Amino acid sequence: MGDRWHSEVWPLNPDTMLLLTDGSILVHDALRRRFWQRLRPDALGNYRGSTDWTVISPMYHGRLYFASAVLADGTVFVAGGEYLDDREENSNRCEIYDPLIDRWTEIDPPPGIDHIGDSPCCVLFDGRVLVGSNQSPHTALYDPLAGRWQPAADKLDSSSEETWTLLPDGGVLCADCTSHPNAERYIPDERGTGPGRWVLADTVTPDIVDVADLESAPPS
Repeated sequence: MGDRWHSEVWPLNPDTMLLLTDGSILVHDALRRRFWQRLRPDALGNYRGSTDWTVISPMYHGRLYFASAVLADGTVFVAGGEYLDDREENSNRCEIYDPLIDRWTEIDPPPGIDHIGDSPCCVLFDGRVLVGSNQSPHTALYDPLAGRWQPAADKLDSSSEETWTLLPDGGVLCADCTSHPNAERYIPDERGTGPGRWVLADTVTPDIVDVADLESAPPS
């Protein structure tokens, strides 16, 4: 994209990017952490030639290294943050953005998880969002339709620095970081109401986790 990352509003420092259901892209600013810009494609559906950048309403909280996902209804879910408002480490605060009305709404954090931090999330086939914990093996499920959380099954380790990949069978695969080289697989409850379960998924060979930082490249 070259210098097209520099919009008419400010030089953009992109990190998280999300493709919305209307084809536009939300781009989070890593330095101005409450702010996002939105890029719409041109009339031919191309992004490279488009100059249609707009600034959306700011989040309630500035975040860096947080969980994010586009939900089935087109809204955007964000949770946690390794650095919230440059003060609170490993936050569990959550928000949802509605692109139709350009509005952020804070939602309750998951019960039983005090620190989401830089943990991942994953939208399941039934629309619920599976979220991890930075400092415990706990996970939680958020139901956007009901607007409420429920506890999910515990993992073998915390979810810090992990990336979760949705599988074709509806499960979720992750390469553990703090208990590497183990891998785990989340199996949702068939009824779509229960906590599901995490099971070991063999070991990752060769080990893809950097020992010094306990970080890894995501499975895909």
